[in-house]
Amino acid sequence: MNMECFIYRSRKKNGAYLFLPEEDNFRALPDALLKTFGVPEYSFSFTLTPDKSLVMVDVKEVIAGIEQLGYFMQLTPLDQFRVGNVKIEDRNPMME
Repeated sequence: MNMECFIYRSRKKNGAYLFLPEEDNFRALPDALLKTFGVPEYSFSFTLTPDKSLVMVDVKEVIAGIEQLGYFMQLTPLDQFRVGNVKIEDRNPMME
């Protein structure tokens, strides 16, 4: 399955990125996550394909996160921060 993906970086959290299926559509993001992430800054867009390789995460995880949640959040492997009462230690906290 191919999916157009729009990437936004966090101005507040270095190395944090949001992958969205629609440009500038932040409705699926929880308020607490947006508050911690800050105002998303558009970086670029590309087409996700199952055979594409990404540096920090498996493309299948990104596609699954977007299909299930409407977004995927990528963090650096060692990064941790809190969103409300949820401690984020993984690339996509809502996948658990």
